This record gives sequence, C-alpha cells and structure tokens, in this order.
Amino acid sequence: MLTAACRFIFAMTEDPDVLMRRGQLLKDLRYRLGACCIWLAPLRERREEIGALAQRALERCPDHTKLPGPTRLGAGAVALLQDGEYQGNVRELEAVVERAYLLARSAGVRICAGDMPEQLIERQLRSHRAHAEGVKPALPPAQPMDVLGQEGLPRAARTVQHKRRRRGRKNVRAV
Repeated sequence: MLTAACRFIFAMTEDPDVLMRRGQLLKDLRYRLGACCIWLAPLRERREEIGALAQRALERCPDHTKLPGPTRLGAGAVALLQDGEYQGNVRELEAVVERAYLLARSAGVRICAGDMPEQLIERQLRSHRAHAEGVKPALPPAQPMDVLGQEGLPRAARTVQHKRRRRGRKNVRAV
C-alpha cells in the first residue's frame, strides 16, 4: 500500500460560505477545503500592485516563450496596465504582458505603451477623451498624462490606427 501526503490549493471566485448557504457547495466539502482560507481582493482593487506583478510576469516570459525580448516595462505601458480591467485577475494580466512581449516592436530593452494590446490603448484613449470633455470615466486614469512622456498616448493612438489599417478596419480618430 502506498501512502502520500499532499495538500490541495483551491481558488474560488465566490465566497465559499455564501455558496454553502445557497446550497451550491456541500457543508462537509466546505469544511474539508477550508482549513485555511485566505481572501485576496480582486486585482482591480489592488491597482498599485499591477506594476510589480506585470514586471514579474515579464521576467518569466523568456522561459515560457524560449525567445529573447524586452526586460522592462516603460511608464506608459505600466499606466495602461493599471488602467485595465482584469476579470481573470493575475492570469489575465500575465497573458497581456506575454502578448506584449511577443509582439513588441521596440528594439530596446523595455515594452512601450505602443506595444500593448490595442484594447488597452483604446480604453485609455476613451478614458482620457471623456476626461477632457468633462465626462467622468468609469474608472479614473491610473496616472496623469504627463507621466506617460514620450511613449504616451499619441504614439499609442498611431499604433492602434496602424494595426487597424493593417487588418483592414476603419480608422479610429486619434486624440
């Protein structure tokens, strides 16, 4: 007979006690799983951690992809990442960073705002347009525009337009 000592780690998107009260989780299973519960706020409530988490994901990219690439995130890229909504939490953030790593056009050692996926760039553009027009955006911008510097939104807007032209889509009016 073989014996094994093991531990299981579970992640749940809903509170197990609420699931148990609704009858969607068995009581005995809840107590077997819940020897030690750690509640972690969603990433959208921990925006200050996004820069460090994204940098860590970027450091893992060469091992995952077996390709060389940028080793740092620029301020504009971090600002776009902080303004994103991550329903998939850290896994989704890691996927966005890995995509930017694979598609980075920057010859340098950092990922710029223009290297980020176009949905993040478009969201930032909408947010800043609404802010300029006096409309309160759904989420406030992560950082002021001047922090974005040389790699800021004008270049990002041009990148989105270039990508759309390449894919045969209509242009989006730049800021």
